[in-house]
Amino acid sequence: MRIFLATLFIAVACCADIQFSNDAYSLSLRESDGAILTIVDKIDNTTVTGGNSLWQLNFEKDSLETNAFMAAPWHGKMQSRWNDSRDRLTLQYQSEALALNIHFAFAAKHFDLSAELVRCDRPVLRITVPAHINFPTGGMLKVVFPQRGAETMGYAFLPAFYGDHRKSDNQTFIRTNSGPKGYEQLFGGPLNQLGDNQPMAPLSLTEAGREWYPAETLSNVLGKKMTVNRPSAAGQHTLSLLENANGPALCAYDFGGKGLLFRIGGSNAEGDDQGRDIFTAMMTATMQGYVRRNPDALRDKKIAVIALRNGPAKGGWTPVAVDEWQRAITKSSFWRIAGAQLTTIENVTQMRAAMTSDDFGMILNPYGEWFPSHSAEELTADLELLRAYVKRGGLWWETGGYPFYYFLEPKPYLSFSTQYPSGVADFIFVDYQRSGIALFGVQPMMRKPWDRERVAVPCSLSTWGDPAGAAISHGWNDAIEPGMTWRSPLYRCQFGFTTPQPAIDEYARVNEIAGSLEAKVRNPELLEKLKNAVLVRMGGTTAGIQIQTMADIPAPNIIHFTEYLHGGFDKQYPDHLPPRASWGTAEDLTRFYRAGHELGHLMMPYTNTSWWCIDPKGPTFEREGEAPLAFNREGKLNREQYARNVGYGLCFWHPAVQAIHREVRHDMSVTYPSDIILQDQVGARAWRWNYHALEPRKASAMDGMHALSMEDAEHVPLATEDGHDRVVNFETMLCGCAWGTIPARGKHRTRHAKYLFPQDEWQFFPILSYLSHHQCLFTTHDLGHFIEDNDQLSYALAFGYSMSYRWDLGHAKNPSRKRWLYWLDAIQKTVAADYAGKKLLDFSYPRFQLGLEQPHQVTCTRFAGDIVVIANLENAPCELAPILAAIALPDSEKRWLEQHVLPPYGFYVSSPRAKAASLQNRDGQYVGFALAYKNQRLNGALRGRDRDNIAAILPAAWLAGVDEVLNENGRREKLTAHSDGAVTTLAWQAQAPAVLASLPKVAPAKTAATPRRVALLAIESAGNDDFRNTLKRWLDELPAQFTKSGLEVDAIRSIDELIVALQAPETKRPFAIVSPSGEFFYGKADMPANAMLDLIRKYVHTGGIWWQAGGGYPFYHYKAQQDDGSWKNTPLYHNGAISLGFSCEMFSVSDLPQPLALTDIGKQWLDPERAAIIIAANAGVQRPIRRGDSPLVLVKTLLDEDGYLEAVRCEGTGFFFHLGGFAPPWASTINSVGATIEYLYLNPWPDPMAGSGPEPMGRAGKATKIWRLAP
Repeated sequence: MRIFLATLFIAVACCADIQFSNDAYSLSLRESDGAILTIVDKIDNTTVTGGNSLWQLNFEKDSLETNAFMAAPWHGKMQSRWNDSRDRLTLQYQSEALALNIHFAFAAKHFDLSAELVRCDRPVLRITVPAHINFPTGGMLKVVFPQRGAETMGYAFLPAFYGDHRKSDNQTFIRTNSGPKGYEQLFGGPLNQLGDNQPMAPLSLTEAGREWYPAETLSNVLGKKMTVNRPSAAGQHTLSLLENANGPALCAYDFGGKGLLFRIGGSNAEGDDQGRDIFTAMMTATMQGYVRRNPDALRDKKIAVIALRNGPAKGGWTPVAVDEWQRAITKSSFWRIAGAQLTTIENVTQMRAAMTSDDFGMILNPYGEWFPSHSAEELTADLELLRAYVKRGGLWWETGGYPFYYFLEPKPYLSFSTQYPSGVADFIFVDYQRSGIALFGVQPMMRKPWDRERVAVPCSLSTWGDPAGAAISHGWNDAIEPGMTWRSPLYRCQFGFTTPQPAIDEYARVNEIAGSLEAKVRNPELLEKLKNAVLVRMGGTTAGIQIQTMADIPAPNIIHFTEYLHGGFDKQYPDHLPPRASWGTAEDLTRFYRAGHELGHLMMPYTNTSWWCIDPKGPTFEREGEAPLAFNREGKLNREQYARNVGYGLCFWHPAVQAIHREVRHDMSVTYPSDIILQDQVGARAWRWNYHALEPRKASAMDGMHALSMEDAEHVPLATEDGHDRVVNFETMLCGCAWGTIPARGKHRTRHAKYLFPQDEWQFFPILSYLSHHQCLFTTHDLGHFIEDNDQLSYALAFGYSMSYRWDLGHAKNPSRKRWLYWLDAIQKTVAADYAGKKLLDFSYPRFQLGLEQPHQVTCTRFAGDIVVIANLENAPCELAPILAAIALPDSEKRWLEQHVLPPYGFYVSSPRAKAASLQNRDGQYVGFALAYKNQRLNGALRGRDRDNIAAILPAAWLAGVDEVLNENGRREKLTAHSDGAVTTLAWQAQAPAVLASLPKVAPAKTAATPRRVALLAIESAGNDDFRNTLKRWLDELPAQFTKSGLEVDAIRSIDELIVALQAPETKRPFAIVSPSGEFFYGKADMPANAMLDLIRKYVHTGGIWWQAGGGYPFYHYKAQQDDGSWKNTPLYHNGAISLGFSCEMFSVSDLPQPLALTDIGKQWLDPERAAIIIAANAGVQRPIRRGDSPLVLVKTLLDEDGYLEAVRCEGTGFFFHLGGFAPPWASTINSVGATIEYLYLNPWPDPMAGSGPEPMGRAGKATKIWRLAP
């Protein structure tokens, strides 16, 4: 102590500052009010400055800072007091209304800061201390900062993030209210402003709309309900196309000129997407109508969407994100047919240039109520440019809400804040070249359930740019009422860390974040299974369907399910049992568990006792009433809503809440022996105000919920949604923390962090993974976020995630889905199992470290156990050679990698136990494998074609006994392994499957046994008179298609006849079956849809030809004939097609017909006369088979590669044909059917395994498949 005290420097009497100094740091405070003057890190010689206030208090309606406290009307005073050892300092702030103490405790490498509220005459809800400190950006590397657990595991903000963005081209924007002035400037008065919550009403066409739109163009819009709450007033439109009871939903104004300003007069519409598809369909259909009426108006013009660089991902009062507008236009055909070209306007300068140019035919503002002008004055001028643009003939689109109500003002400085919890940690690190400073709260984790001594105080963390540098503040949240005294936890500022990682370790030590998977899962066999398991979210409406679905999933994996829930998903919680009647009985649930365990799977039910639902209430809610519910400061219940489901938050300290929770845990761990239980929201819920009398702290950090899970963890391993550091000591699996990290699809897509911050001013920094990867398994969100494509896989590997996937009945019949599941399974059971439970050592960006372009394209992640993960996070290839200097790998491995390229979203994972790759060698050959040496043998899978080889760096010992692989159907194929001492080559050559015996080796016409019959499916009672007339036309005209071949046409007129035809021997069944029913297929009342689909698939698989000739999405609807002769329709959506092994794109129904072109294979198949007829007329191409399903495309769109006349082969020798759009032209349709069937009758059939011939003939044979190493 004497040596330490000798280092102190206390200011001499002539100095007005309060100072502390030692060998590591110094602190200087302003004597008059305690404001921080400087904090000096003596290791790096970094000087941190403070703002004008040391602290800030937040009251119910206003706030108070230190400098205001010292002035009127508070008239505060401050005194400073040191302890005798001069290592404790208290600043005492006093006035008549307030007494507050700020305590400093000094140690060799850190000081602690805390607040003590002695008294206050009004409620205090937050104490922020420090209120403002600035870190200089000179010499700064980054600021490590937490994020909400649902989004990411943390960020690193780079110095540029904190700079003045007015001086850069990397601006971001804030909306600024301009009110109705802009609209009134253009239209002469306000629009008809209805209530914000105006009820939705059905859409209908106006008289002008009926003339504008081609028939059926808006079939997916008309009748749908839309909120029209900002309709144009009378006299403000020259054209009204769509309306509902509240006014024009879509109208346009010409300003007395040649063009039109279109506007959508509402904010949203019905549907889970809030009307996204309806809004985009309105726009594309309207533009198609415009092009139809004005075919040359947009020729050689530009079609532009305003997509500001670093601009908002989505505008105000419009359901459609910016890139969704771009994608809708790109997928639409109107601009291609019009002869226009697409472009993007990235800033306001380009926007003004476009408005003053005659080169732009259409400009769409995707920001709804927001306009890209930077100021009120600029808005006025820009709207005059817009008026002139329209008058000259331009088309302008406003996409929702009250147009021009806000302008987008550039932010001078950026900011970011988070709340803890659910922020992943109360930890910040400011990193400099020689040293760094850690700032963190000291709140050790609960040691046991209901540990009242360690009930957490929630906090608020903020960082922002400031002229003085990177600003940071930290606040404590609690309800401190008059008459109460209160003391905050410690907030520590610690020096001397060379990198963030040891600082995170110190944070974990101080806060007792410690544990292991072995302690949580005490059964070693179960733990090993969990590490090796893909989380499979399994669908299925009944126990029987789920049992059947489960059998198609490779074992062992985690089976995750919700369908058993008593009231349904988010219904009647907290009651979970008995199972939902439509799903099955308690006995069915037992049978379901038994089936899963017999297959070797791990069972993980979804549970949720975190809120109690209404509409209807469950039995527990009915019995207990409102006594257990949480309420806010005003005494109102904390209402919660998820989608359309409503309920209330809880006080987890209430006995009734605890009792039902324990009952659910017992039911789902003992009565039904789950291997791991998913408890929703335990890791996702942020702190919230809860004024229930039993709450120990009104600012609740959810300690009661956590205490219940701590109890449960003693009985069964737990998983939860998302996570933060206060749950990692008892949770085995965290499902989430990735919406902002791993790319998502649909409505969650724009949650990715790239939409939040300017490019290259931030990085991912996985704080939570550093804290807990060694004691938790990580997956994406268990219900809505899965590893479904290469980009998601690359990100998942980079962040050390386990694999997850969605699986439904019938997916096993889709080769691409089955293939992907096997690939994920191989990844999981090799490299992902290897890094599961291993400590994260380093996460870095090698190109950034080496000063290369595209600095954030590639990550390198290191885990304990010599595990290295290299991942390409962008859709562009990356040479490996330039970055290997920054990656720790053996020299032999580096030499091999130098000969390879990371393809878009490629990766390489290496450890002494496992290897995985998605690479490309210098010859362009794909190299894909996932291998691990376990139990004295090589396990895993290879990716390649039917006849292929790959090279890899593998230890020689791994190759013993490696001589066979299993194909995707489980058949064994020979595998050879050869090593030259450095590189191992694995080669295989698949044998032709038995089904190829049915492949015609010569033209079927030359074989006497070939049936000469083409059958038309003509079940007249299945449709109306128009349908019957269409059938008659087919029967009358189809025979003329076969004059050359002599094939005969007859009719199948009943379901029984169809079943007989499909089940007949190959020599007795029809050569081809033609169904003119578009999206429909037929069966009997006692025949499930899957049974009929199985018959059709088997027919094609074994050499039959099925023609679904009516267009649309094949097998979208199943019509079953009832006993009384009526027909019952059941929508199957995409699942029908999936049963045959493919799925279709879902382009807008309103897309205009497009010009068509023959592919190379089409030119080979289709005789010139019929080919000319097939492509003569434009045709819709809204439902082409997805390219990933390897369709055989004979006719495509002229301007793209989407298929029109196309086929798949159902993993066999026959053909399923389809026309990829709605309402295909008659001549095109019947000639497509005739030409393809006659070609296949008169010519030998292509071998689906051959992989020869022009593309796309060889796609099936060239498909990259999964070859599992045989046991």
